[in-house]
Amino acid sequence: MEAIMAASTIEGGVLKTPAQVVAEVLPKTTFLRNAELKTKGRSIKSVAAAAARVEELESELDAERQATLDLKKKTRTHGEANGGFRINKAERNGTS
Repeated sequence: MEAIMAASTIEGGVLKTPAQVVAEVLPKTTFLRNAELKTKGRSIKSVAAAAARVEELESELDAERQATLDLKKKTRTHGEANGGFRINKAERNGTS
């Protein structure tokens, strides 16, 4: 699989994602048949659809990670602007 990924960059093509490489290799492998596991009639289309779904989920995950980083940065900046978030015991109990 690494060879397929490397070949796509050497040929000047777009770098294939791991999901695309697996979708390309999986139909050619005999591992599942040798292990006596039966697939439920998975076609190349279903493998490609699964690979597309993996890519979609990876992009959603990347977006969520970026949103988390942005929120952390925003709270850190807000905390520094307000002298930090430390609350002493008197403030926590409602007394001065």
